[in-house]
Amino acid sequence: MLRGFIVILIILLMAGCNGKSNSTQQSHSENMHLMNTSNQDKQPITSKDGRSPASADVKRAKNVIWEMRGYTPHYVLINGKDMWVNVHTNDRLTSRERLKKQAEIRNKLKEVLPQYDIDVKLEEQ
Repeated sequence: MLRGFIVILIILLMAGCNGKSNSTQQSHSENMHLMNTSNQDKQPITSKDGRSPASADVKRAKNVIWEMRGYTPHYVLINGKDMWVNVHTNDRLTSRERLKKQAEIRNKLKEVLPQYDIDVKLEEQ
């Protein structure tokens, strides 16, 4: 009987410690901008003070990828000075070819958006 009570108490403690606070979720959502290619960006390209918002940089990154034949941008994620780009291709690639193509995409993106540390992930569709 006591053993069953202890097991239930441990389960309840573990379940209570598993939740995240609402303020943590809000701060993460404020710092991260995730834009799918299917979403239409409604923000202007430049703001009133001349700075470009993250959505403009996302558009630029997607345009660079669209201009490269054989690649489709899946998502672009920006958090501060970091940018993660997921790109799809219909080509069958070896791991060496994949690394080479990822480096090629990263270099093209760095030419247009040098302020970001860019990480590219290339996947087959």
